[in-house]
Amino acid sequence: MLSEYLCSAQNDLSAKQDIMQVKAQRLALAQDEYHHLNTTLTNLFSSRSSVRHNSSGSGAGRYDTDLLKADVALARSRVSRLKRELHQIKHEVANTEARHADIGTSSRKVEWFNHTLQYRAGTSYCCRAEKHRRIFTSGRKGES
Repeated sequence: MLSEYLCSAQNDLSAKQDIMQVKAQRLALAQDEYHHLNTTLTNLFSSRSSVRHNSSGSGAGRYDTDLLKADVALARSRVSRLKRELHQIKHEVANTEARHADIGTSSRKVEWFNHTLQYRAGTSYCCRAEKHRRIFTSGRKGES
């Protein structure tokens, strides 16, 4: 039963490690997207400031800037959320690994204890059998 639980805990640990890898990949993609959007916004502002000195801006350009700002803010919040989720799953994996190690240690102790009990029971059985054999053989010698 303990070995079944140990196997189940190992499967749980593997699943959590897979989830952690996926979350790390999603975080990397979200960070790339945020940096790309932020760079685009920075470049847009720098090009607009040079254009404004030479001519007046249009209303459509202002809307694009506002939309880009909103996208940057959304990407930033997504990166923050994914960082929290990744931190949480790393903590869960660490706890699961610690529990798995504890269960493995307990399993080895139980196996050792069972082995010791079997050895003692076998030794006790052999001693009783030897005692009975001596009684039986000593009784036979007296009869002859």
